[in-house]
Amino acid sequence: MRLFERAGIDLASEPTVGLGSVCRLQSTRKGDRHRHRAMGARGLRLHGFGFKTLGLEQVGHLLASADSAAWSYHASRRPPLPCHTHKNCANCLPYAPRWRTRVLSALPTWQYPTLNAA
Repeated sequence: MRLFERAGIDLASEPTVGLGSVCRLQSTRKGDRHRHRAMGARGLRLHGFGFKTLGLEQVGHLLASADSAAWSYHASRRPPLPCHTHKNCANCLPYAPRWRTRVLSALPTWQYPTLNAA
């Protein structure tokens, strides 16, 4: 954040601030969780790119939104949903909201006040 401030960029004035690809980091690096908390404490509306369920459990309450390709990966490793004729549901629109519901139901509700609003 200091680098942005030095460059004259006020992140607080931005509608959303993306947290780079964290797809392999949030479950392993405690420092990343502290970074997310520090940015959230500044009142920034944060979007987490590549968040796993474990990352959402830890800092989901600080995020306005998050994305992940985990649903597509999961679907690619399983048979398609009943009545679907494709090989798998890796790019299947009905599969994605089912995955989202599963992830949200695994989290305590206080962890996703804004994530559930989408």
